[in-house]
Amino acid sequence: PGKINFEDAWMMPDGKNLVFNGTEPGHGVRAYVQPLDGGSPRVLTPDGIWATSLSPDGAFVTAQGLADPTPKLYPIAGGEPRAIPGIASGEMVYQWSADGRRVYVMPRVAPTPFPRSVFRIDLTSGKRELWRELAPADRTGISGFGSFLMAADESSYAYSYTRQLGELYLVEGLR
Repeated sequence: PGKINFEDAWMMPDGKNLVFNGTEPGHGVRAYVQPLDGGSPRVLTPDGIWATSLSPDGAFVTAQGLADPTPKLYPIAGGEPRAIPGIASGEMVYQWSADGRRVYVMPRVAPTPFPRSVFRIDLTSGKRELWRELAPADRTGISGFGSFLMAADESSYAYSYTRQLGELYLVEGLR
């Protein structure tokens, strides 16, 4: 719509709306909700705050920014954001549990790509527990962590990373 550049998006469970991150002239990145019937997008987060995940019931997005690196729950219907109990500044919510009672988090930026600790946080109590340590069997040439996704039933997951490999040649006797 208009001059908004889309960055990533989630389909709402109702199938009638889309939540997306985007930028438009004069504003930083922020989250929007867009009716698929052609209505105008509505801003969900302030400038500089982007959505990282959508709750399974479509009631909340988790969002954070560089100036405010602690993720919060932003209600899709509008209103003030809520703190996520048990989450640390700089962590990112990658996924919600299927029942919407827990979120899966890990540091957004880490000193080394692997291992990456994924924690599960209960949204009511704030109790956090280590869920998995992510690391490929061969870490040779790993230069960055990409993304993390989990199946809705939490039975399987996938993650990506960047690997840079090269070859070194020794040449002797050149004149």
